[in-house]
Amino acid sequence: MRLNSKKNQRIGVLGGIGPEASAYYYSLLIQRMQSRGLAQTKPIPEIVIFNLSVKEMTQDKSSQEDLEPYVIGIAQLNKLNVDFIVMVCNTIHLYIDLLQRGSKAPILNLIEATGLTLNQDDVEKRILTLGTQQTIKSNLFKVNRGSQIKLSPDEIELLSNTIENFNRGIQKNIQREKVLSLIRSKNLSSNDLLVLGCTEFAVMLKDDDILNKIDTVSILVNLTIDNLTK
Repeated sequence: MRLNSKKNQRIGVLGGIGPEASAYYYSLLIQRMQSRGLAQTKPIPEIVIFNLSVKEMTQDKSSQEDLEPYVIGIAQLNKLNVDFIVMVCNTIHLYIDLLQRGSKAPILNLIEATGLTLNQDDVEKRILTLGTQQTIKSNLFKVNRGSQIKLSPDEIELLSNTIENFNRGIQKNIQREKVLSLIRSKNLSSNDLLVLGCTEFAVMLKDDDILNKIDTVSILVNLTIDNLTK
């Protein structure tokens, strides 16, 4: 995907799912552009955030009615003539083909980019994915060699509850401790990978020094910059 680097590009961000993750993405994008010296050679790009006022996609599956706000959001961003779109949500990428069909602007694929990170070598590994029910049950993140560390139905439900409570601002430190306790219970080795497969977990655990942590918001930021500098 090659974009026109001669003009100041406009990024469309489908966000609000949840809003703190969108703010984290926005802040990290600016910081990383500055740290790489990109803000010295050209202006920070125009960034349009369409904040969806919807519940986090923690349910077992999504209906057409559930997806309608996302379809509308993509359409609104296209009306603003964005050059490309990023979606600050992992679960919605299960429906990226559907959304892309209704979008003139290309939608960057976070799942493909994360897959490249997970499979950048040919080493056999296990991965523990923290995410919504749909993300975990669909096996959205895969490794070429290795396996998924299984989560029980109760553990998956716990993750869904912590996402929802964190978004509502309910005892956020307690939600974080619940997730950390689940991680510790899996006794991850130095060869295992922890995928923060929900943007809320990327926010929740961004300050925690966890071995082999894969932050999907950070990957989305790098993907954005790659497309800005092509």
